[in-house]
Amino acid sequence: MYLPFFVAILIAQGIFHILQPQGIAGLSEWFNLTGTGTADFRILVGNIFMTGNYVNRIDPVIWSLIIELRISIIFPLLFCIVKKYEVLGATILMAITLVSGVSVLYISTQNFLLGQTIFHTAFFVLGIVISLHWSHIKNMSKQMYCLISIASLLLYFHVVIFNLVGIPTIQIISDVVIGLGCMGIVLACYESKTVQEHLTNRIYQGVGKISFSIYLVHCIIFIPMIYMMQHMNIAVPIIQGISIPVIFICASVFYCIAEHPLKIRGQSLSRKVESRTRNRGRILEEE
Repeated sequence: MYLPFFVAILIAQGIFHILQPQGIAGLSEWFNLTGTGTADFRILVGNIFMTGNYVNRIDPVIWSLIIELRISIIFPLLFCIVKKYEVLGATILMAITLVSGVSVLYISTQNFLLGQTIFHTAFFVLGIVISLHWSHIKNMSKQMYCLISIASLLLYFHVVIFNLVGIPTIQIISDVVIGLGCMGIVLACYESKTVQEHLTNRIYQGVGKISFSIYLVHCIIFIPMIYMMQHMNIAVPIIQGISIPVIFICASVFYCIAEHPLKIRGQSLSRKVESRTRNRGRILEEE
């Protein structure tokens, strides 16, 4: 995962260094920050080494990748805790990480993405609980399946529903609710044979194969396109629509020349390291 990310960061740095974007009046702060300050070497270094700072300056989607890789380091420990203390321990652990994450966010804002990392650990814990109890979950009744499906959709779209009726939402709480909705939707899809058969379609499988490349390159495609096409008096939503096929084409190229070869190289290196470790272990045993 890291090597394709590294290549994408360098490509984004090059694109924005050439464009030198200065922002567009009327667009969001998030958009206008992306690509700025590329002359500052600290921004490039901070992104390459995944410090969690300046994540919105080169390729703004990488915040979630940084969080995922950090949590993966402690994932074996989380798994052991949940396996030992079951659902009660997992519930306490999720509560601790959610509250601690929010507290850190309010104390230190978003420095190093520390608060976000602690906060999102709760969702990994929930995933562990589901995996450990999957044999019971997958045998749910049709009534329970329908109930989970409806509840999950309501949770996922609750912000839209609340906005329509004029009820304000708190982002931190909404993130948790949407996360639970996503988890329920995934469970419902696993239980639906119709959905499973539908997802075997070659188009979906193809998109799934290049999904990580799409994730890495979509922002560094459509944001530069908006800068380059704004002088043509084309509305931003239309430019975004035009960028969709371009993103898929660029992601396919990136997958072929970067992600896939680097993945194969990484797997080969991993096997060599594993083989050498085993050989050393055997030599020590023989001695």
